[in-house]
Amino acid sequence: MAHNKINKPEDNDWRLLFWELVNSKPFEITIMVFIVLNMVQMACSFEGSPDGVNNVLRLSNYVFTAVFLIECVLNFIAYKLSYF
Repeated sequence: MAHNKINKPEDNDWRLLFWELVNSKPFEITIMVFIVLNMVQMACSFEGSPDGVNNVLRLSNYVFTAVFLIECVLNFIAYKLSYF
């Protein structure tokens, strides 16, 4: 876990749902899988690759960017500035 119970919102705080989500094992594993897949995607890029490969890599890059942006927003909601 990136953060421990010290950063946990109070029980009546609406951010508690987001905190529980970003601290759950399935969420952490999902993000880790996306990180590994993103590394594989970056390794697939090579000079002289066909246009089809470049299009798939470009599209997958947009997907990864969206996933990581959503993760960032969820962490900001859950932790506020204590994330930093």
